[in-house]
Amino acid sequence: MSDDSCVGVLPLTEWIRREGKICRPCVLPVLASWYLSELEERGNKEHGDMIRRLAEKVNLSPEELAGELDNIKTLVKDPQLVARLREFDCSIQKNE
Repeated sequence: MSDDSCVGVLPLTEWIRREGKICRPCVLPVLASWYLSELEERGNKEHGDMIRRLAEKVNLSPEELAGELDNIKTLVKDPQLVARLREFDCSIQKNE
């Protein structure tokens, strides 16, 4: 996706609280799996493990998951990987 098409993409913590055309809490696990795949593909085990631990939590709210995914983007040091994770956010938000 081009940078222009991703203008206005919200942090996930903000996006999850708004009404949409799709079940936003239902889409978050899919987004988390995209994050996990990309992190693992790029050898970022530390942050991939964070997502694995989140997946094991029984009572994780959508807001908590959104916050953790936003947090991962701040912790990742590779700018290209951060950009890729933001593209995932953009894809979910722009295609609902």
